[in-house]
Amino acid sequence: MTQYSYDNAKQYINDGADVFTIVPEWRNLKSGHEPLVIDGKVHIFLNSELTRTDDYNRFKSDFAHELVHGGGYAGKKLGIWDLVFGRKDLDYLGDKIKAVERECGDAPTPP
Repeated sequence: MTQYSYDNAKQYINDGADVFTIVPEWRNLKSGHEPLVIDGKVHIFLNSELTRTDDYNRFKSDFAHELVHGGGYAGKKLGIWDLVFGRKDLDYLGDKIKAVERECGDAPTPP
């Protein structure tokens, strides 16, 4: 992973994102289109605050959402009204994404 992509991902997490994914296909558009990751792997960043909450189902649902990104589904840019109404960047996938997030979020929590 390049320093540029690490710094940007860290900033997203510091700004309050629960999770953030960088996929190998993404490019640095500011400095010449070089890849953001150099090892060809998906990188998922987790906000440590999310893991400290008691909301384990939210953690599982958010992680499942990021795995879908890692699988190659890009998020749709959200407008202000999307944010107001609580929409997510993968909502364009319809019932499929909702089912994945629900099934993963509701999966039994280990003892």
